[in-house]
Amino acid sequence: ERECVCVRVSTSVSFVLASGCVSESPRCSCVCRASMNTVSCQAKQGKARLARTLKDDAGTCFCVRGEAGTVKRERFSATSFHSWMEEVEFAGRIAALQRNDSSLDTIDWTEKLDESKVGVLAAALAKNTKLRFLDLSDNKIGVAGAIALGKALQENTGLELIGLGGNRFGDEGIAAIANALKINTTLKELGLWGNSIGDPGAIVLADALKFNVGLTRLGLSDNKITSAGAVALADALKANTTLTEIYLSQQQIDAEGAQAFADALKFNVRLVTLELGGNPSIPPEILSQIAASLADPARTAARLAAASEWADTKPAREI
Repeated sequence: ERECVCVRVSTSVSFVLASGCVSESPRCSCVCRASMNTVSCQAKQGKARLARTLKDDAGTCFCVRGEAGTVKRERFSATSFHSWMEEVEFAGRIAALQRNDSSLDTIDWTEKLDESKVGVLAAALAKNTKLRFLDLSDNKIGVAGAIALGKALQENTGLELIGLGGNRFGDEGIAAIANALKINTTLKELGLWGNSIGDPGAIVLADALKFNVGLTRLGLSDNKITSAGAVALADALKANTTLTEIYLSQQQIDAEGAQAFADALKFNVRLVTLELGGNPSIPPEILSQIAASLADPARTAARLAAASEWADTKPAREI
């Protein structure tokens, strides 16, 4: 265990994070008994900065809330100290989202959040216009979390990418996200792999894609979609004019669903990537037909546009 002593010397102290100050405080200082070194946080022109980082065996010392001029002592094991740091990080980022901080354009919160925290995040996200990329993969957001995020996406006008894979919120959760897609015009990339989405969810999502005018990349691999859902998604491609990539590997799609995509590609010239690996019931000849359609020179403009759009972020892959 390590004992940290945090002294609050101003009435407006918030917190200090390991990566820098997320604070509106003029000044605060911490002393770790392990090394007796000091960390100080000095505000300048409304933005705080970390003067020096202090680390000991348990991690980084943090300034915490307390009354002006008082000392707060906390004893932490390595595990509890780590958990406390995550709580401080979460609160700091939520505060930054609420302030619409332009320096916060990316958040990667994998394996950290539950339904209650996602609800807090969603409320802050609804009004934020600066965050562009949000990865919430492999969390426990549940149906309630998906519903909260769906409502936030109906209002949000800044987010371009959201990764929701591995959250297992099923058809009920995807229905809330789908409703948002009918309204949201700024989201470009949506990751939904590994969410136990079946045909009912795929059909609801397909209906939303007929109205959506912003999404370009959609990841749906490792779900429970059969040909019934695939037919609905293929039908949506006849109306959708923005999607360039769809990932549908590891499903239960057979010849009927694959043929529906092959037929849809006769009308849609925007799609350049359709991943159907891990669907062993699809006949090779239909896959060859789809591959030939995707390689058609008529799609060259769409292919170049897709490559250019994501050149500064990542190569083509599932979200």
